[in-house]
Formats: sequence, structure tokens, C-alpha cells
Amino acid sequence: MTLAALENRQVEAGSAVHLRAVAVVGAPLLGIAVTVGVWWLAGLLLEANPRFNSFRGFTVEQTFAAFGQLVASGDAWRATAPSLSRVGQGLGWAFVIGAPVGLAMGSWPVLERTVQLPFQILRMVSPLAWMPIAILMFATWDGAIVFLIAAAAIWPVVFATAAGVKRIDPVWLAMARNLGGRTLAVLRERDDSARPLDTNDLKPDLKESDMTVAKTKDTIPTFQVIDRNALQALAEKGKADPSAVRTVRCRTVAEGQKFRHLNYIRNLPAHIVDEPPQLLGDDTAPNPTEALLAALGSCVAVGLQANAVARGWTVRGIEVELEGDINITSVWGTGDLAPKTLGLTAVRIKAHVDIDGASQAELDELVAHAAKWSPVLNTVRNPVAISVARA
Repeated sequence: MTLAALENRQVEAGSAVHLRAVAVVGAPLLGIAVTVGVWWLAGLLLEANPRFNSFRGFTVEQTFAAFGQLVASGDAWRATAPSLSRVGQGLGWAFVIGAPVGLAMGSWPVLERTVQLPFQILRMVSPLAWMPIAILMFATWDGAIVFLIAAAAIWPVVFATAAGVKRIDPVWLAMARNLGGRTLAVLRERDDSARPLDTNDLKPDLKESDMTVAKTKDTIPTFQVIDRNALQALAEKGKADPSAVRTVRCRTVAEGQKFRHLNYIRNLPAHIVDEPPQLLGDDTAPNPTEALLAALGSCVAVGLQANAVARGWTVRGIEVELEGDINITSVWGTGDLAPKTLGLTAVRIKAHVDIDGASQAELDELVAHAAKWSPVLNTVRNPVAISVARA
């Protein structure tokens, strides 16, 4: 990029910042000006019509004059302070109770489904309907009013907090937990984590007859290997019962937002799978094929680390690059239905390993060994009995 082009880009960026600043300040001022203007016109109409003589005190001029007198006499503050105090207490109690409840609802889907119906019913009850109960519960009017304000404000706090927690990308939450963050600390320190990940490097190039899934990379700042003794114990358990078969489960739920799906596994937060815009999705998460590549890469990486640790080598880093070719012209059975190979037709895997204590030949054998015994790789490579039926 030339110096002139860089200067032009800086000027354009500065202009954009100024325009945003003007919009932030100017838009509210414009709204106030329009409101006062409409109010002033309505006052002129009231003054011009004798039938509305009793409402002339509501014009702009008389309202501001009366307000000035209240401020000068001190009556404005004496009348406002008690109301502000009650409102502040009511909002405070709504936050103290509603925020933790919202955090819990957003964090645990089972809890949200349990309380969703009763909360929605209570939410529809008018705060005024609680007035008789408030009068009986509290000895003072102030207490009753604070309760009514809290009853009105708690539901927006609860549901907005729960919605905010669910908008946090599960990838960021998993990353934070892997780095040792506790659940409450992760939610408290999330800052910009609710922003969607920049997936520009993960978007596939869509062609008419072929789509190549882009390679993905993960940078690991520090590497904490698994415990070798625990690995040996797990290996001995497998040798003791080599015919043991474990059933794994996943429940996939269509979220109702185009092709976005929530996948529930064990008691973990929902794993999101979406489609890119080229495939009519919102691009909020990897698509199913990319998720398959992610599972394949992760399984190979697990095997690489486990076998390196078992051999007593020092692992500094592991990175697996994957890309696959897939023909999508059938469009899930709604497009071209001519005979063709469906699904991935080729997958290329490159394993980058930073391991001390092993020769180049030993590292090559390690990669081949990890690939040979990878459960996910063998699931893709070998025929698997699959049954599909309506539940």
C-alpha cells in the first residue's frame, strides 16, 4: 500500500469516526427538539380553542415557568428525592434478585425450561394487581411502593440477562474454562465475548459443483500435557476389557433461526452448528461438514499427544490442518439428484508437531500411528451401520 493510499484511508477513518460522534450526540438532541416542537404546536392549538382553556397550563411556556418556580423554591427536590429513592430501591432489588436468576437460566438450559412457563405467567400479572398483597405485606407505603417497582422491573432483568448469557459464543466459554476460569468469573469478565467470532478465514469458497472446506488453525499459547500415569491407567483398563463398547449421545435441536442448531452433549453448554450465508445460514458457527473436520482434527490431535506422552516425549505444540472436498449440488436432496458421490470425497490432513526427544522418523511414525487408531478418523474411513427413523 502506498503512502498516499494509507493517508487517504486514515482520512476516511477519521471522517467516519466524526460522523458517528455527531450521530451519537445529534440524534438524541434532534429527538428532543422534535418533541418540544410538537408540544409547542399543540400548545398553540390549545390556546386558540376556547374549549380547551382548562389545559392552557400545559403549554411549553407555562410548564417551564412553573418548573423554574419549583426549582427556585426547593419544592422540586423535596418532591423528587423520595420518588427517586423508592425507584432506586425498587430497581436495586430487581437487579439483586433478577441478575443471578437470569445468569442461572442462561447457563443451565434445564433450569430455563423448568421455570420458563411459570415465569411467563407471573410476568403477565400487572404490578397493580400486586398492590393488595403489598399493602398487607409491608407496614409502610414506601415499602409497598418499592415492592411494586421491583415486581415490575424484575422480569426484564431476568430475561435480558438470560438472553445475554446465551449469546456468548460457547467457544469463548470453553476456552475460558480450559484456561482455568470458573463459571461465575467467566460470565463476569466476558467483556466483548458476546461478539461473534471473525470467521472470514473459516468461510468456504462455494462453487457450482464443488466446495472446498477451508483449513482451520488453533494457536496454543501454553501447552499443559495430560498426566502420564492417568494415561497408563486408562490404557490398562482398555487392555483388561478389550470388547467394551460405550454409547455416546447427542441431542440436536433446531433453534428456529434458519439453519442454526443447538447440540446438547452430556451436561455441557449447547454446541452450535450453523451454515454460511452461501448455504442460507447466518454464519454464526461452523457448518456440519466443518464441525466434522473439527472433530476429526481434534481426535487426531488427542492421539498425537497421548502417544507422545506415553513414549516419554516432551510436547511443545500440536497443530492439525484439515481440508476436504464436497459436492453440494444436491442441496440436501432438493437440487440436482443425478447419481454422484455424496459427502466428503477427499480429506487432507497435515499434522504439525513440536515434540522434543523424537527423531524425524519417529515423528512420522507417531503421526501414522495416531491416524491408525483415531476413532473419528476410522468412523469416516470405515463403513458404519447407521439407522435413521422417525421418533
